[in-house]
Amino acid sequence: MDFKDLTLDNIGSVEDDELLEMMYKSFTEVKPVKFIKEEMHDLSKRIVMPRFAHIKKQIKYGNEEDFFFIQVPVVDEEERSHFKINVFSKEDFYDRMPKDGFIKMTSRIDIKPFGVLDVYFEGAVAARKPYEFKHLNYIRAYEHIESFYYDFDSEQYIGVDDQQMAEARRALFRDPNFDFKDSPERVQEYFRREQLTEEIRNRLKEQKELCEEEFSEIKDARYNVLVVDGITTTQENITAALSYLLNYKDFLSDTIPKWLKLKLIFSEITLTEYDKLIQEINNLKEAITLGTDILERMAGLIQGKTGENPMLFNWTGLDGGSEEELLKQEFVKQGGPKDQLERFLTPRPIKFASYDPLLGFIGYDVQAKEVYPNIAESERRIYRTEEHSSIIVEEEYLLRVIKHFSSKRQE
Repeated sequence: MDFKDLTLDNIGSVEDDELLEMMYKSFTEVKPVKFIKEEMHDLSKRIVMPRFAHIKKQIKYGNEEDFFFIQVPVVDEEERSHFKINVFSKEDFYDRMPKDGFIKMTSRIDIKPFGVLDVYFEGAVAARKPYEFKHLNYIRAYEHIESFYYDFDSEQYIGVDDQQMAEARRALFRDPNFDFKDSPERVQEYFRREQLTEEIRNRLKEQKELCEEEFSEIKDARYNVLVVDGITTTQENITAALSYLLNYKDFLSDTIPKWLKLKLIFSEITLTEYDKLIQEINNLKEAITLGTDILERMAGLIQGKTGENPMLFNWTGLDGGSEEELLKQEFVKQGGPKDQLERFLTPRPIKFASYDPLLGFIGYDVQAKEVYPNIAESERRIYRTEEHSSIIVEEEYLLRVIKHFSSKRQE
């Protein structure tokens, strides 16, 4: 069965694994979306309170031959030169700000199965915290949603009227069983696909949670920890390191492929991020092959010198400068197999790390203003956080990464 033929009546006849593949296919058969963010901070010179109406005329949509583009403004009053000044404070701390707070306006997209696309526009005011003037408190001023779905016949994205969608969402909120039969045709089609998506997510949610549990296990694993018959020992040796590599390899081969498709279906990653993560998985498999080769060579050298079982030989006992010691350093060095595997499971830090701006990420595109998360960061960004954060704060972090590499290109 093709995903276009799925209905609420026949979906029960499709097995879960087949349903997963059909949903993945629904992402690959739509026209790619090019989401362009234009920094337009100077708009805030004539705005005292964020409103969607202030940026509405700056938004552009277009069905090109090979892609659908969405161009939106990003307004961050704090980025204007007028406010990048220290009037009363020490050097490098900008203190000037509007009495009622900085204006922040940004947007994001949510790409769902069946070619459904929502564009979220969000505005906020970042004012001083009442009892801690150094830090800002973000208060939402508005949220506006514009919705589209892909017409597989015309190969075009079709917009759904904002007011009609708002009325339909209100009706659905009042009555979860609201019948859309009297709604406009485009509203009906949008919610038909939404209802299918909800039913499919109901079916696949448990599988996604199992993948999340397996991720937690491999994230907490260490190359120098070995568990045998329920007994845990901590020691740097080939047996522990090899066990770590083999378990990681199973995670990449057995868990990640399905999990990434599930994350795509649940709108936790984009199709571009999916492709980047698949590429990184292939790189990590090569790192595991290299790491395994290093360990095997170490074992041969250690056995030749000691005559003992090399698999449990403590690495701290290696002679400095010996060939086997140099191999160990090759395994654990920055950029080596161990480091590559551990970085993939490490989310970005709370504060921007200029010494390692790609920590938590696997790549970036300066022109598209996109930063691609590793598997840990793809999880962290949807979780609760211990520190104060928001969509605006997350956006600012990503823009700092882009600006870091933009400046590097200009040097």
